Amino acid sequence: MLRRLGMIATTAVAGLGLSIGTAHALSAATTLCVRTSRAAFRSCQVRCKADFQGVLPGCFGPGSTCAAKCQTDQNGCGDRVADVRASCQDDCIDKRDNAIALCRDRDLTDTAAEASCITAARADAVICRQVCRDAAVEPQRACTVIANGCLESCASIPPGAQ
Repeated sequence: MLRRLGMIATTAVAGLGLSIGTAHALSAATTLCVRTSRAAFRSCQVRCKADFQGVLPGCFGPGSTCAAKCQTDQNGCGDRVADVRASCQDDCIDKRDNAIALCRDRDLTDTAAEASCITAARADAVICRQVCRDAAVEPQRACTVIANGCLESCASIPPGAQ
């Protein structure tokens, strides 16, 4: 759910940036607020994940060592997926930056044409980054399925004991 909320917030901010275009740039105060809010949200996600990972192995009682190993394996798998996604998104940013540089290098006497070229480059980058996110969904899901199977193989607290 947090991922979906993050994706919705990112999409909304990206959509806001595209719909505003060059005519109405975000104010410095709005930009700062969005960045601060995004950072707080990410920090919250990190804290919640750490809290969850700290208590999960203990839920397995005698299987806590096994559960901790499953978590470590899942984290490694998720990190590899995140690294591939980040690399893909970095490529999108590089392509965007190169496209914007080409827009600016052209001898466009029409500033509206240059602005349109830059807006198109930014829109393409948003789509490219979304493709990267979408491509990571199934590998991330596979990490979760494998981890769940691993956790199911761990010993758990016997029924009636708490």
